[in-house]
Amino acid sequence: MSTKSSDIWNFFVKLPMADESARCKLCENKFSCKKSSTKGLWDHLKSMHLAEYEKFLQKNTSTSTNLDISKFLGKDEPQKKADEKIAALMLRQNCSFLFVEAPELRDLFQRAYPNLTLRRRNYFKRTVIPSMAEEIRLKITQRIGNDKYALTSDGWSQVTKSPALLSITVHHLNSSFERDDFVFDVVPMDSHTGEDICASIEKSLKDNGLNKENVVCLVRDAARNMIRSCNLLELNSFQCVCHMLHLTMNDLLETKELKVFIAKIRSWVTFFRTTKGSKILTKTQENLMLKNKKLIASCPTRWNSCFAMLKEFRDQKKVIMAIEGERRGFAANQAKRAKTDYIPESLPSLDMSDFELLRAICPIMEIFNKETEKFSKETSSASTVISTLKRLRDFLQEQNFSNRVAPFVQILIRSLNDRLPELSHNTILRSDSESEDNDNED
Repeated sequence: MSTKSSDIWNFFVKLPMADESARCKLCENKFSCKKSSTKGLWDHLKSMHLAEYEKFLQKNTSTSTNLDISKFLGKDEPQKKADEKIAALMLRQNCSFLFVEAPELRDLFQRAYPNLTLRRRNYFKRTVIPSMAEEIRLKITQRIGNDKYALTSDGWSQVTKSPALLSITVHHLNSSFERDDFVFDVVPMDSHTGEDICASIEKSLKDNGLNKENVVCLVRDAARNMIRSCNLLELNSFQCVCHMLHLTMNDLLETKELKVFIAKIRSWVTFFRTTKGSKILTKTQENLMLKNKKLIASCPTRWNSCFAMLKEFRDQKKVIMAIEGERRGFAANQAKRAKTDYIPESLPSLDMSDFELLRAICPIMEIFNKETEKFSKETSSASTVISTLKRLRDFLQEQNFSNRVAPFVQILIRSLNDRLPELSHNTILRSDSESEDNDNED
């Protein structure tokens, strides 16, 4: 990139040893200018240093330099907007880059926009989408400015797919006390050590002009590498309360009795989600004049999906017991039945005791589900974390539960007691909780 090719270099310095970065002479912030594009630099000058930008325009109104600026300020605006609309559609629908090569789409685009060109996949991959990402990052950094902000970071990986990803989310309160939550960056990770995570977060903030000293805290999971990365970054951090509740409930769901019981329920749910099983379920619901409902399958990474599965199974008790009774009747009478009515004998037997356990355990799980949903909302506040978890534990200790579920409740109480001290000693959560208590007293 030639430093003489644009007048933007009157306001920026191209950094040595970094061909795709530049530093603003006015505020010293560093910005990316990949693929020789200086549009982000012009955007920064216009939004953050408006007085200098307007002086520059006035000084160069009648010169050819102004024509150079116009390249960045809308000469190809219709084409750019069309590119971004296609990219947004592709991203929203989770399509591959081959989407833009489809003959039908290319024909439709040509009919709708005869004066524009539908770019090829490599252009979207290398230019359009990276440019859109840079514009979003620029808007985020401009909105945050030099304010304080918080971070959330988490790793995402699948055994069958690569690379693993590290997400970085920024949380910010503006001058009107309106909360902003931005997914700021997603970083490919080949290694997951605390040192690598620390370096990735630090580099992301630095490359995009965010001051690490303005980070109030970082919300993370309880993994050792995440804890170490926060220590290396010298940032105050605490465990995500939803993740803590997930681990607490897993302590319950991983007990031998419930593990076997949930596997039994899941095998029935799996059958009812097949074509044959779904037909049997729907037919029985219609015969009993009940609303057609599909059963919910659980997801191992979300404990409350297991609760949703058990709750829906409990609510379909009448239907499921009718199907189980029919299966037993066929087996006892050795009667012939149609293939479409076939209920596998391999499915574990169900009886009323299974639904009694569901009736006893689901209300307890529902309490934890409500708190998980509350803390999952964008409006959730750190000020309620400690008080909510303590009230939850105290409630479990004070209630007289039946002998059937009392052992399960004790597991939850022990798990909360094991995890609460770390959160209770966190300076951010403690000070927020004390502020909340003072507000309630007032």
